[in-house]
Amino acid sequence: MVLSKWSGSVPILRQWKYGEGEYSGIIVVKKNSGIDTLADLKGKVIGFDEPHSTSASVLPRMLLEEKKLKLAEVKSPGPVKPDSVGYVYGEDGSSVNRLVTDRVDAAATIDREVQRLKPEVRETLKIIGRTITVPRQIISVRKDLDSKLVKALKEVLLNMDKDPEGQAALKRQQNTTKIDEIPPGSLEHLRYVERYVFSTFRKEVDSW
Repeated sequence: MVLSKWSGSVPILRQWKYGEGEYSGIIVVKKNSGIDTLADLKGKVIGFDEPHSTSASVLPRMLLEEKKLKLAEVKSPGPVKPDSVGYVYGEDGSSVNRLVTDRVDAAATIDREVQRLKPEVRETLKIIGRTITVPRQIISVRKDLDSKLVKALKEVLLNMDKDPEGQAALKRQQNTTKIDEIPPGSLEHLRYVERYVFSTFRKEVDSW
């Protein structure tokens, strides 16, 4: 959506990335942490992935702010004000690892990342919050692309999963199972996310 706003590109289809048509972010904590609700995160530290990660940064931030929780970035180890939720950024996919190794009190991630953990580790965690759902991947076209070409392109992409050669090509692209129309309401969710990103991150978006 950031690229779309910058370039004027037009979203046309949804891609089932890693076999998922839609996904959401989750916030997880350790079962023995004493943290049962999002409000309990006040005075604690949550780990996000990269700032531009949809599921492990942007959506969870939106969820926390919708719950009227104040976020404060933590630059170095130290106490967090009792009325704020401290947060740290890390490399993609590392927020759960920081939680498991007791470097943060909560982690923003997706269900698939939790399911990939060893059963004995997974059983120590619990979900205390879930974000809105958004399309897993969006296919966009140049805004001035000929409408006949767009129609032909959509026809090919929508039928790729019905052909063995197309199925093989999709699988090589992040284990895609199919490409379909963007469901009603999903684009509205993305526009909502877009407004949040540009109002919250402002100039920081330029580095994404």
